[in-house]
Amino acid sequence: MPKPLDPRTKLLLLVLINVATFSSIPNLFLYSLVLLAAILLTLYGKFKWLLQIAMVFATIIVINHIVFLFPNILKSIWAAFSVAFFVFYPLMLYGALLILTTRVSELGVAMEKLKAPTAVKVSVLVMFRFIPTIARETKSISNAMKLRGLSFGLISLVTKPLKTIECMYVPLLYSLIKTGDELTVASLTRGLGLYKQRSYARDIGFSLFDVIVISVFLLLFALGLHFRGGL
Repeated sequence: MPKPLDPRTKLLLLVLINVATFSSIPNLFLYSLVLLAAILLTLYGKFKWLLQIAMVFATIIVINHIVFLFPNILKSIWAAFSVAFFVFYPLMLYGALLILTTRVSELGVAMEKLKAPTAVKVSVLVMFRFIPTIARETKSISNAMKLRGLSFGLISLVTKPLKTIECMYVPLLYSLIKTGDELTVASLTRGLGLYKQRSYARDIGFSLFDVIVISVFLLLFALGLHFRGGL
């Protein structure tokens, strides 16, 4: 792919997609912005993750076409879930673009160059390192439960909620709290809390690719605002 996007570009796109999602622009332009994120993830080689989220999207579309077969209470629950999913779907893609394609060191340089307050910088970097641990801890706990003859998933949260919470989510919360404390201590030990200019082994910078991506995004967003209410 071309030169990787600057982390500041990804942060800007994440902010802009939030604005675009809640600006009531026509679906044509909103899904054009979704397609832009999918293209960028493809260029970064994140095919597996993109395929998984596309399969979830397709499944929800299919269920929306057969939801009339459901009881009324399930129709209401599903309607709330599907609407929330379609609202946050663009945000998920641009959030994934930032999280899956950015190193912690690159984000640290970006926060430094943005002159972010130290408290904000430490919080963001700790959170950024914390997010991938959720998937790892969930998988580890799930494997441990399988060794004990227990298996849990999204369906089990409905069929046996108390057992699922007891065996999956209570250990997960305990583990994540402990991991969060450890990451905070590790970050402060590395000097992230120092109120002085830091040096980084990795440098970042804008390129022509950043300009093209931002320009395409802004063009689609502007067209969406222009035709709002007209398509």
